[in-house]
Amino acid sequence: MKKFSLYTLALLFGALTIFSCKEKDRAFPEFEDLEKGAYPRLVEGVSGDLDYENFDNPDSSSLTFTVEFYDENNGSDVSEYSWEAKYGTFGPTTFRTFTKSDFTTNADGLPQLTATFTFAEIFTALGMTLADFQLTTDFQLDATLTMSNGKSFTFDNTGSNIVGQPTFQGLFRYVPTVTKKPCNSILAGTFVESKATNTAPNPDIGWAGCAGNTWIGEVRMEATHDPTTFDPGLYNVFSTDSTLAVEYSDASFGNYYPCYAPADGTSLPLGDVQVTESCGKMGFSGASQWGEVFSFNKVEVDGPTLILGWENDYGEGGEVELTRDDGTAWQSDLFCEGC
Repeated sequence: MKKFSLYTLALLFGALTIFSCKEKDRAFPEFEDLEKGAYPRLVEGVSGDLDYENFDNPDSSSLTFTVEFYDENNGSDVSEYSWEAKYGTFGPTTFRTFTKSDFTTNADGLPQLTATFTFAEIFTALGMTLADFQLTTDFQLDATLTMSNGKSFTFDNTGSNIVGQPTFQGLFRYVPTVTKKPCNSILAGTFVESKATNTAPNPDIGWAGCAGNTWIGEVRMEATHDPTTFDPGLYNVFSTDSTLAVEYSDASFGNYYPCYAPADGTSLPLGDVQVTESCGKMGFSGASQWGEVFSFNKVEVDGPTLILGWENDYGEGGEVELTRDDGTAWQSDLFCEGC
């Protein structure tokens, strides 16, 4: 038994040695069956980001980058490079597609592309308005590289080494940075002859009978935010009726007077309602003494005159014209948070 075992082991060892030697000389037969891909290597950029101080002019913010394409045939099999955008509940939507005709050839003989995206085209593709943009939400831009054989590669099906290592720098995804510069909120002031006109968002309540009624009196906006930072802006609103001649807290900007004819301030909105403003975007915070929530439905600037339209969730509403008498114009970038 012992002799048989030793003989058997010797044969096995010899066979393994022969097979091992043959394997060394054998070409890698599985190579042709492997998945062959391509990727865009970031050569320069990405430069530029979203400048929130100029959000009312999205053409002023853009992204520029240069990539070169790699595959087993020096990038020649890359046929298309497209980008889609996603923002919160908007998208994903393709906003730009590049083909071979858009590529140049660089010094290394590889196809190369330099591209610039403006945020205006991204907004348009997503169907967004400026009022949909919030500092708390990021844009996500994703690329798809398509080869002439129909294979496509994205951030999700490309290895982490390609998309994450400096050696490769595969540009399949980019999340723009929002550069938020200080925005000085400067709405405070006293507007002696303000004109308020009632509107009727809800025709089923008594307020609707006051639609078209007007009031002229004094409106004052008092800043309550930190004066060293200026942003976000927070303001208490006050009104003074010429008959009562007493200033009251009044988030209606005087619109309650021609409908409810309050004898004192107790029937005005009161509560903790404040006007908010951040880099031009206007809104309300808090609620009235009856729990009503206010919102703006119009913000228009005409030189020294600011026209604000508001409504609350009870169905009351109005418009007020605030005119400066200090010889200066309102900031032109004011707009409506909910419009």
